Amino acid sequence: MRSNYIYNFTYIDNENESYFIYWVYSPSIITRLVLDFSGQFKVLTWMESTGKWNLFWSQPTSREQCEFYGFCGAFETCNQNLQPFCTCLTGFSYKSDRRLSNYSGRCARDTGLQCGNTSVANQKSTDKFYEYSNMRLPVNFLSVNASSSASECESSCLNNCSCTAYSYDSNGCSIWLGELLNLQQLSSNDGSGRTLYIRLAASEFAKGRNKKEIIIRFVAGSVVVLLGLVLIGIWKRQMRALTTMRGTIGYLAPEWISGIAITAKADVYSYGMMLFELVSGRRNSEQSQDKKFMYFPTLAASVVVEGGDMFNLLDHRLENNADEEELRRIARVACWCIQDAENHRPTMGQVVQILEGVLEVKPPRVPRLLQAFTDSSSRQSSQPPC
Repeated sequence: MRSNYIYNFTYIDNENESYFIYWVYSPSIITRLVLDFSGQFKVLTWMESTGKWNLFWSQPTSREQCEFYGFCGAFETCNQNLQPFCTCLTGFSYKSDRRLSNYSGRCARDTGLQCGNTSVANQKSTDKFYEYSNMRLPVNFLSVNASSSASECESSCLNNCSCTAYSYDSNGCSIWLGELLNLQQLSSNDGSGRTLYIRLAASEFAKGRNKKEIIIRFVAGSVVVLLGLVLIGIWKRQMRALTTMRGTIGYLAPEWISGIAITAKADVYSYGMMLFELVSGRRNSEQSQDKKFMYFPTLAASVVVEGGDMFNLLDHRLENNADEEELRRIARVACWCIQDAENHRPTMGQVVQILEGVLEVKPPRVPRLLQAFTDSSSRQSSQPPC
């Protein structure tokens, strides 16, 4: 700090007072300090050449968004390694526009708590707790000294209808009443994380099991199909039938035609095409009664990129009985799988993590090859028969 050429610093510490002061060396330099609504402390200097304020120093830095107090709203957790940083806790969903700068009140429970309902019919539907590990605990906790074990701590929370979470470790029992604020998911190598138990309605756990079973069956079945695609690919390579596309249009990766080296990403491309068929319940390429060519991946890609109605892509026989967020996740990963350049496609390991909700997936771009297939087939269908 002493080597700084703009500011001079002094720290005073005696029996009567302790304080820190600073001033600028040159009176021609204009400086100001700002403590903004997020809790970030900034030092700015005026740049005469640009006519703008220049950020000289800040704490926490913009790369440490989760360190800002209350950066995410109530019942949201902040994760520095994901985009967006804030996500609703399990059992909660966004009830207002998540793009608003005012984050408070965005997340609400999907299912109300059963606490307080003592009827016999609902005795088996008591509230339960969802475990979050390696967390920075929320603020404003209450210590329960009477609880000497994890089960007693859980009971203390269950017996209070205002209790929304608890934590028990070597520090004892802590409970939280009302909204949970300033939650952060810490990285795996951060040893300061603690375990937090979030109170949810019992029905939320039944939903979670059903969704997990669906995803597991989906992934397991997909892997079997993928292995089949790999074997077919190996067979085709051995037969040296690489100069022409065989089978339904668009299912083979572009590199099979271009003659460049074939890698595992070619099978990822085929897997993406299969995902589209699982969503729509029909073949990707069809011809309508009026002889117009219909290519489903092109429609799906435009809906995903432009933010359209995801249920327009779903098999009509399901009658919109699906989770919209999971449907969007499947469609997005399918679009990434069929990107023109193989280095833009995910690995199968990443695909599984995305489908399980472990890894976030950003909106993809529309592959150029999709439009090329559609244009080519449209011209062919418009030609009169011989």
